[in-house]
Amino acid sequence: MKSLISFNPPKHFDAFLGARMRKSLKGACELSGIAWVHTLLAFPDIAHFISPESEGKMKQAASDGAKCIVSVGYSEEDTKTRFFVEKEDGVTLKPRALHMLNDADLVLVPNEATKNLVDDSGVVTRIEVLTPGVSMARFDSLSPAEKSLIYRRLGVREDDKFMLSVGDYDDHESIETFRKLGQEMPSIKFVVFGNKEGRGAYERRMRSISKKLPKNVIFTGLVDDDVYRSALVGASAFIQLERKHANSLSLLEAFAAKTPVIYIGKPYMDSDLINDRSAFIVDDVEEAKNIFSSIYLEKI
Repeated sequence: MKSLISFNPPKHFDAFLGARMRKSLKGACELSGIAWVHTLLAFPDIAHFISPESEGKMKQAASDGAKCIVSVGYSEEDTKTRFFVEKEDGVTLKPRALHMLNDADLVLVPNEATKNLVDDSGVVTRIEVLTPGVSMARFDSLSPAEKSLIYRRLGVREDDKFMLSVGDYDDHESIETFRKLGQEMPSIKFVVFGNKEGRGAYERRMRSISKKLPKNVIFTGLVDDDVYRSALVGASAFIQLERKHANSLSLLEAFAAKTPVIYIGKPYMDSDLINDRSAFIVDDVEEAKNIFSSIYLEKI
């Protein structure tokens, strides 16, 4: 049996969540003894898709006789693998994504909350929950040079501690939360990686946002995978803000890096991973201050 795991991100997105999701699936195939192929020209028996932009390829795979699987909700922070859109009446699937899922043979989701969301959006294809996974080896035994990458990237000293998060710069509510965090805790440095490359119009947008933020809040564009791993291993904590979609991969990577997770808000969409044994859960910035202070001072 041959399996195609189809996702070809643009050059500057080849280190973000979608690409990491693809690598995790390939690793799972290798551990299971399943051969995976790079192209439809290899006539795979199974074609696995993780982006709504692959609808055309899925139709081609189906016409060639392959069984088609679509993984939904595993990497929504990545704009290239985002299936959901937020509307005034809530979150639902993009119209293109809905058509794709209803043409698939199987839809995979990370948890029951996402399954309910997909089902409520009008999908009639069989939906199954498959818990995601990440490679522990990506975060084990980083060399001193690898660990220092984030400090060189930010131009700060290696003894400077920081909190890390991943954000969407089109999310005004999240930006406001980080502004409040920076104001309330001026002695703590907050680093937020964006989900788009920091060039052109997006770079100008980042600069505009940064001018309105405290000096201890650093927003950057998309970073290479080695810089991301360096930051996640070196961070005092990983901050996850409440989302209307699951954020499984980023949370699992923080766990794999043995970095404490602080979840601000209600973890409904991530309730399978986030509880009082796996993370510090707080309602708002005010409640976060005590947790941040104790982690920053290495008391826990």
